[in-house]
Amino acid sequence: MSAQRDEVLALLRAQGPLQVNQIMAGCELIETGKELSNYLYNLRKAGEIARDDAGRYYLPAGGNTAPPPAASPETETPQPRKKAATVRRVSKPASPAAASPPAHVRAALDRSVEAAQAALDEYVYSVGDRALLDSLMAVRDAARKAREAWHD
Repeated sequence: MSAQRDEVLALLRAQGPLQVNQIMAGCELIETGKELSNYLYNLRKAGEIARDDAGRYYLPAGGNTAPPPAASPETETPQPRKKAATVRRVSKPASPAAASPPAHVRAALDRSVEAAQAALDEYVYSVGDRALLDSLMAVRDAARKAREAWHD
């Protein structure tokens, strides 16, 4: 961290308080924003740099690197609040009856019910194993419920 640390400190010493993007533009040894964030965090934690309310980084002692004087309450302009990141979720229809599926979806649901019933019928007539019969009936019933949810 020594060469990158020295580069950040020299930049702040020479130019005074800077935003993160200004520091990134002035550093040649730091390649990514994440890398810069890590260096700034560690330098702040060690007390070698500080950050003012406007998000500018500066050296805590000496010349033009001191933080700007705080604005008085009368002249202070409110800073816009950052919006929290939101996750967009795809909502389901209010009720299954509210939206009618496209024709190809209805056809696919009908085919799945028919296929499940055909497999069930064939098995019943040939073997008669109760455990397998129950699982085939569950598949058929699930297909029916899916179809009914869209049809009704």
